[in-house]
Amino acid sequence: MRSSPFISRIAVFLFPSFFLVANAQSVSGGAYYPGNGAPAAGTYKLIDDYNPAIFFNKFNFYNDYDPTYGHVQYVNKQTAQQNRYATVSNGNKSALISVDTTNKWPNGGPGRPAVRLISDNTYTHGLFILDVAHMPTGCGTWPAYWLLGPNWPYTGEFDIIEGTATFETSNCDTSVNGNSGCGSLLNGSLIANNYGAGLNSNGGGVYATEWTSNFVKTWFFPRGSVPASITNGAPDVTTFGTPTVNQQGPGCKIDDHFVNMSIIINTDFCGAWAGNVYAYFPDCPQDPSAPSSIDACVNFVGNNPSYFTQAYWEINSIKVYQMPQGAQPTSSYSTSQSSAAPMSSTNTVPLGMGQTSSSILSSYSYTGPLTSKSSSTTGSAPTAVATPAICPGSNNTVWTDYNSVQWNVHYGADYSGPAQGPLYTNSFEACLELCDGQSGCTAVGYLGGNGAGTCYTKSGSGSWNYDGTTFGARKVGADVYIDVRFSTASIIYKFTNLSRSERHLLHRLKVAYVCDLLRFRLLARRLRFDPGP
Repeated sequence: MRSSPFISRIAVFLFPSFFLVANAQSVSGGAYYPGNGAPAAGTYKLIDDYNPAIFFNKFNFYNDYDPTYGHVQYVNKQTAQQNRYATVSNGNKSALISVDTTNKWPNGGPGRPAVRLISDNTYTHGLFILDVAHMPTGCGTWPAYWLLGPNWPYTGEFDIIEGTATFETSNCDTSVNGNSGCGSLLNGSLIANNYGAGLNSNGGGVYATEWTSNFVKTWFFPRGSVPASITNGAPDVTTFGTPTVNQQGPGCKIDDHFVNMSIIINTDFCGAWAGNVYAYFPDCPQDPSAPSSIDACVNFVGNNPSYFTQAYWEINSIKVYQMPQGAQPTSSYSTSQSSAAPMSSTNTVPLGMGQTSSSILSSYSYTGPLTSKSSSTTGSAPTAVATPAICPGSNNTVWTDYNSVQWNVHYGADYSGPAQGPLYTNSFEACLELCDGQSGCTAVGYLGGNGAGTCYTKSGSGSWNYDGTTFGARKVGADVYIDVRFSTASIIYKFTNLSRSERHLLHRLKVAYVCDLLRFRLLARRLRFDPGP
């Protein structure tokens, strides 16, 4: 996918969608700032400043696997600095976050090295002001600037800038689309130069996001049109005008779903979403021999390092303002700059997405039967429809699909095991139906939502892993079989290799083991999964 002028989005996720997740982990030195959430409760005060001189000291460099299947390697701080992916330029006036532009990383191997930053400090409520001079652009790039809570989806997510080269949601009503989040389209003719090459050619701009207990608003100001109060370090939201995004509603209890969020900045390539729409951009080099849009994207990204010289962030500053605790709402605010102490010296922050052990065979194509509910699975991305009703309402339950096959459904989790895909479907349920028609398929993993996603089918599955990203399901009964003969042989082998004294110590356990084994065999036979003698 290439950067386009219309894509800049803020999305709010109350329940798991295809995006992010993380296990909470303490970060030494991180601070938690709980601001006042009452709108117009007082003057906004500067409580955190990510200025270029100390910018990279305030972030954790995530360097684990990307569960959205991007063609990317997130590198640690040492690697990033040695290779100049994380630098400061212009006399400490800006922080630069770039990617590898030297080496080839072909399809089937590791992805292009890049950086994913997660702030040490976390926040509840506030006014977040990003002054960006340049953002990543180019075919196949997937840049993002967003906020994430420590226990996704329960502590929420705000996607402020994200480029996937497709607009995913047209209706932000919380009663539709499975409550999976919504987006706002910044029309390039109404708010010029808000994203990508247009933003870069204009010297960048400012994104301001106000998060209160009642609403989340975002404004974009092109360079040359930034309010004086922001430039002067005393932002006054009453002078900002109509926000680009205003997300609120009487039924939305923001404080119940959004808390303790980190700032995240990253650059991804291709992946389950951006890669799927790569084929829709004829200006990007296409590969007619590639079996899918994702493969065409990965082939280009992997083999053309010099193309990505513009795939970098140049950030002048990120400033976080909050209203003081205990202040009462007034009819308007003026703002001033000050300092504030954090609530505590440590916090819990998400260090990154969960891992998956799936191996993807991108050349695989589904050839089984399709039900009337399924979409085409070869060659093109699906037509967008609403997020399926199966999730999140059926999380951790047994779901019966169109073909009367029963599934154990887990929303935001996956089963380990080799996978075949990607197969394009328009819903999680359609992914289940594909597995029904595929010989030997017992489990699936689905990445997507709001009518466009990728399905990975599995002929075997192992442990259940929460990653917050994948919709996982396994056929009822498929997880019962255990090869007792192998387990018994392994135990006997290990027992015979013990010393005499060790055997004596374990002798008393023998009777208990035999009894447990007999009980298991009886249970297995009752379930019609006879493991044999």
